Amino acid sequence: SADAAGAFVVGLEDEFWQVRKAAIKSICQLALRSRVFREKSLEVIVDMLSDEIETVRLAAVRALYRIRNHIHLSSTHLQVVLKLLQDVSQHLRVPVQALLASVPLTDPASLKLTIQALKDNIKMYPQDTPNIYCSLNRLGVNLHALAEQVTLQMLTVDTPYLTTEPDVDDTSYVATMVFVLSAASVNPHVL
Repeated sequence: SADAAGAFVVGLEDEFWQVRKAAIKSICQLALRSRVFREKSLEVIVDMLSDEIETVRLAAVRALYRIRNHIHLSSTHLQVVLKLLQDVSQHLRVPVQALLASVPLTDPASLKLTIQALKDNIKMYPQDTPNIYCSLNRLGVNLHALAEQVTLQMLTVDTPYLTTEPDVDDTSYVATMVFVLSAASVNPHVL
């Protein structure tokens, strides 16, 4: 099935979005069955996140979600996924937030980048706030060991502000606390 990757290129480049969407679904099915195919197909699935049609991008997000436990997103792949948080369609952003909450990240830089992108997403689209808090909660629980490495940096406060109480209405502060406390609920060493 590893040689089948080339056969899908034609489907992924088809002028009809329905064909591209079907090709992504088929690639996902094969990727779930074959490690070799999965490794070769990850790049093309990520490339489809940039398709001009929202339905195709959504199919690619769903495919990544289905294979999330079997893949490693490189920093380049992660950047492409994070860019989708800026999409005008909430219909697309919500599955991206769910993907980010459950994809296994392996390094502190990727985790910090993901958390910051989610916090920026709240500023850009305040209506996404409840979904993002849920994503940060799951991210903290899922990556509690990695959270140990980034928590101190996330909670660092400038000396002039040590006497002031944090603003609990500040969505960025709340988002940070949701992540940290969720991670600490599983791993007390986070605090």
